[in-house]
Amino acid sequence: MKSEKNKILLIFHFIIYSAVAIPVKYNMNIFVYGTLMEGFGNYNKCLKGRVLYRTDGEAKGKLYHLPAGYPAMIDGDDVVKGEIVEINDEDIKFLDELEGYYGENKHNVYDRFI
Repeated sequence: MKSEKNKILLIFHFIIYSAVAIPVKYNMNIFVYGTLMEGFGNYNKCLKGRVLYRTDGEAKGKLYHLPAGYPAMIDGDDVVKGEIVEINDEDIKFLDELEGYYGENKHNVYDRFI
């Protein structure tokens, strides 16, 4: 009978542990330009040690130098040189904080585009 009790207990533990939600991490590719490129100040602050892969890249758009002292990219036909970096989805929070992104439909300094 003791063996049967242990078997039931083992099955019970398996059911409980298999029901625990395990967060799934995924990687994302992001186009960065300006000081977020490797070797510049904001790269060192937000991305250094978090980049899984980096390559040169470019995107279609137009850059403006804002009076606040940093660039902004908007829709346009120019070619903007930058980098494509692969990071873990959890590390996007460091860029969000730097760039003033508070979530969808909020008053953000910048927006994300796919």
